[in-house]
Amino acid sequence: MPKRALAPLLQSMQQDIRLGYSFGERYRPLRQIAQHFGVSQQTAQKAVTKLVKHKMLVARPKRGITVSSTQPPWNLVKPRVVLLSDRTDARLNGAFLRGINESLAPAEFSASLVGFRGCRR
Repeated sequence: MPKRALAPLLQSMQQDIRLGYSFGERYRPLRQIAQHFGVSQQTAQKAVTKLVKHKMLVARPKRGITVSSTQPPWNLVKPRVVLLSDRTDARLNGAFLRGINESLAPAEFSASLVGFRGCRR
């Protein structure tokens, strides 16, 4: 499953829970989550597992999924750092980005590099 499908699903589910549910209320069944958000049941299960791990939902066999918190944890989706560069040397930019990503890895951040043509003094 691509990670790019999970992050938007987690954000959508958090918003859905925050706006439409209260503490202790039953949440949608897994099959309904998949249909409602347009993802596979496997992706829906991974999202529910992550929300359970972060104590936003409680999943019990034969009882369903219930809301345990309407406040989403801040660290559910990996933070991202965007770096701007006016350098056109791809090797330099690649080496720089690798170094930044290695430094950010322990904090579970990721970085991407965006090129632009800025004005020089």
